[in-house]
Amino acid sequence: MPAPDPSVVTEPRYVTAQVVADRLGFNRRTVLRLAGEGKLPAVRFGKLYRFDLAAITSMFDAAGDATARE
Repeated sequence: MPAPDPSVVTEPRYVTAQVVADRLGFNRRTVLRLAGEGKLPAVRFGKLYRFDLAAITSMFDAAGDATARE
C-alpha cells in the first residue's frame, strides 16, 4: 500500500479544547468557558466539546486584522 500523499493529509476537522488552548495560548478551562458562553464556535458530543480549528483560527485572524486597521 503506498504512503498517503502529504498534500491531501490535513488536520482533523474537529479538535479538543486542549488543542485549541495550545494553539491560541489560552488555558483549557478558558476555552471551555468561552464555548459554554457561545463566544467560541463549538459542537457538543454528549458532555464533550469539539472545536473546528480552522473556523476559530480564521475568527482570530479576522479580529487581528480589524485591530491592526485601527
